[in-house]
Amino acid sequence: MLNLFTVGLASDCKLVYNTFAMPKAPAKDHEEKNDLHEVKTLLTWKALGRPYKKRKREFYLMIVFITICFCVIFYLFKEWMLMLTTISVAFLSIVLYSIPPHEVEHKITTQGVITGDHAYLYKELYDFWFDEKDGNKVLYIRTYAFIPGVLSLLLGDTDEKTVQNTLVKHIPYRELVEKTFMDKASNWLAKNFPLES
Repeated sequence: MLNLFTVGLASDCKLVYNTFAMPKAPAKDHEEKNDLHEVKTLLTWKALGRPYKKRKREFYLMIVFITICFCVIFYLFKEWMLMLTTISVAFLSIVLYSIPPHEVEHKITTQGVITGDHAYLYKELYDFWFDEKDGNKVLYIRTYAFIPGVLSLLLGDTDEKTVQNTLVKHIPYRELVEKTFMDKASNWLAKNFPLES
């Protein structure tokens, strides 16, 4: 029962409360509203948090060699901050490539997509497509927000068609996605200057 209070000031300066009782809404209407807003999981799968490929020793040696070359050049120009930045980026890339990612649970629900600890409503998502990276099938979902921009969800053993049929009811599917300048540049560098053979 919902109570409304009105406060009045009596002649002896004490507060007086008048209570008016309002009837409760019928229970049936309340249950119907809950059914309309109930979040249901449509599809769940587990996969690695990011694409991972075990690298050979020569890959890491090539990173160290390139880092040393850049550091020598920056040392000659006395660019200490660029030297530190280059060493930091090299260290980060060695760590990311050598440590395998943990497994993450992905869910597609009636309200949006949940990946790990982050949830995104369908109204925040723009479109989706599939691609392959380092031998892994990846679901890419573009967001309206600048950050994160694009969600990358590894499919693992999940069927691509099942995911597509579930998501296409809520956001558009792109069969062909135009490559950005950064995508083209990174593909060109990986093709022409591989860090391992």
